[in-house]
Amino acid sequence: RLFQEPSEDKKWDFCHLAYLYGKRADQVNKLMSEGYTMAPVGFGEQRDYSIAHSKYGLCLHQNPVPALSPQRMTLFACSKLPIVIEECDPFPYSVIKLQNFHRQNMDTLAQINFETFTQAHTFQRCVEKALK
Repeated sequence: RLFQEPSEDKKWDFCHLAYLYGKRADQVNKLMSEGYTMAPVGFGEQRDYSIAHSKYGLCLHQNPVPALSPQRMTLFACSKLPIVIEECDPFPYSVIKLQNFHRQNMDTLAQINFETFTQAHTFQRCVEKALK
């Protein structure tokens, strides 16, 4: 097993797993001033614990370019964590945009992402498709 199963004991609202600087730091600070909590950032066991005990994965852009962070988003998807993202084209992920986020239940989106990246859209299948 690569990741911890999601915990019923949610300690934080968001897990961002990102370097906080500039625009992203401002957005995280704004969310925290509104009462949202952020999981600690770390590697290995700390990362897995933060993901398992957070309600949502948070993906914010470091700069004004609306680009995805596929490694972070795939990690959240494979960990069954619903994804909240800034405005951009999130394909192939099922997400909720930060602008529309109001602590709503996104378990269905988390399940869709999990199935997409562990069954339908695996690395192996993508490579095989590209080779055809």
